[in-house]
Amino acid sequence: MATVEVRRHAERAGPTEAGSALSTAGRAMAERLARTAPAYVVVASSPLPRAKETATIVGGRLDLADPALLPDLSQIVQVRTIEEYAPLLASGERERALADEQAGAWQRLGSAARDGTALVITHGGVIELASLRIAKAIGKDLRGNAFSYCEGVRVRYKDGKPTSLEVLRV
Repeated sequence: MATVEVRRHAERAGPTEAGSALSTAGRAMAERLARTAPAYVVVASSPLPRAKETATIVGGRLDLADPALLPDLSQIVQVRTIEEYAPLLASGERERALADEQAGAWQRLGSAARDGTALVITHGGVIELASLRIAKAIGKDLRGNAFSYCEGVRVRYKDGKPTSLEVLRV
């Protein structure tokens, strides 16, 4: 059974924090998460520096900066709760396409991990929409706040199909 742990990147650096894509607090958060992280078979992130740096800290390395993990979010409304994403997914063609694309990317990375665990670091909005799509497919009710820094979901796959989804909070 493959497992994919999908998390939002850590807090990004402000304009005065040179030398890192993450803030001091963001690096510390990623380092805390790394202390309890499993051994990942695959470590992937979006190509943005804040995602790559988070993946490198949490996963101990970066195997792949995958452009598929950085969809165009410019037309996607960012909201405060997972429940507020549900109507966007139900009525928006762009949101459904993004959710399907991301769920497919997660499944592909899970297949690469085989019976191990893949770490995927991506962005807010992406995780909520794809998680809602997967939750619906497996008959799970998904609720709560939108994912903050380093939060996300753990999805388990059997024979390439999602079988469970667990919310990961910090």
